[in-house]
Amino acid sequence: MAMQSLLEGRVIDSLTGQVPRVPVAVHLRDRSDPDLPEVELRRVITADGRFSFSGDPDHAFGRLATTSYLLRLEASAPFYTDAAVDFDLAATGGQPATVTIPVPDQDDAEVRLFTATLPRAGLDLALAPQPVTVRGRVVRSADPTAGVDGATVDVTGGPTETADGDGRFEFVAPLQEVLEITVSATGFDDNVLDHEVAYGQAINEIVVPLRPQ
Repeated sequence: MAMQSLLEGRVIDSLTGQVPRVPVAVHLRDRSDPDLPEVELRRVITADGRFSFSGDPDHAFGRLATTSYLLRLEASAPFYTDAAVDFDLAATGGQPATVTIPVPDQDDAEVRLFTATLPRAGLDLALAPQPVTVRGRVVRSADPTAGVDGATVDVTGGPTETADGDGRFEFVAPLQEVLEITVSATGFDDNVLDHEVAYGQAINEIVVPLRPQ
């Protein structure tokens, strides 16, 4: 029996292009058989987000010579929106093929391997962080207990909000690693701050002090 890597890819964070910093799960489904919970292949996921599915070619996709396979890869991780990609393996005559391979100090061996459309590489999935809410308060720099009524909160590439009478505001953050936030109010100097979004927290809280002119 020969185990062959059949499907390979990587799961990344769509925002950073890096591997998510939380555990990642990857599943392989058969779209032509919705009652099948998962395609039975050996699955490996490494720390850098790379995954592979492997199996014995005479059993995994064993009908590929005459039958196309309609497949779906699904990826999930905490604090991320699930991602999926559909792809097909077209029927390919003569697969798996009998291949002769050299064996050191022994006679050559014949094994069954896919030699045409498999292995399939580059099946990458990008997980988008789940949206977070930024909740904050604009206060007087000399008295952090006193809110600034009606302050304008402008997010570069995102919304513009008006703080309430107590200086409080709230918005759903645009999908950015760092938010540039400009806060202004009549009679105060503007305050421009960079907020690094914590996507592992549903609510990010900030306090923005304004200095009187």
